[in-house]
Amino acid sequence: MSLQAGEYAIPNEFQTLIQRFGGTQLNAYTSTDEPVYHNFFVPQYINQWCELNSERFLSPVFRLFQNELEAVYEEKNRSSDDVFHSAIDDIQHRVFAGTPYAYPILGSTESIKNPQLSEMSAFYQRHYVAGNMELVLCGDIDADTIMPLLERTFGPITELKKASITVH
Repeated sequence: MSLQAGEYAIPNEFQTLIQRFGGTQLNAYTSTDEPVYHNFFVPQYINQWCELNSERFLSPVFRLFQNELEAVYEEKNRSSDDVFHSAIDDIQHRVFAGTPYAYPILGSTESIKNPQLSEMSAFYQRHYVAGNMELVLCGDIDADTIMPLLERTFGPITELKKASITVH
């Protein structure tokens, strides 16, 4: 699958595009309550940054998903060999039984081994909506100038009208 996906994907394409417009420190992580995507960028390329980042959520294409899945699976294997990590997972499962917090962030070994595209798509459609998102921009930003750009680029994200955009 990885080889087939490689025929349709350009590795690190998003990072390359961000760097082309002066962006640095592109990274992401997932915690118990949130996935976070962040980077620094050059202010004169705010239009390009908004276009690129809104497109990630408007029309995601997971061409290199298999490679990412393999990386997650390897991370899961490393943590399962750690007695301390296993004990924390067990305590978390017991303390938070019946809630989403009862499950490890990476999921179960079985769910990683056998992911269902339909379930992943349903999860994305249910949770990656504007009401669950927050866009934070830091710097010398003029709200009157930036708001039309944010509304044009991020506005089409499903349920945006239920969320609020605030510029500080």
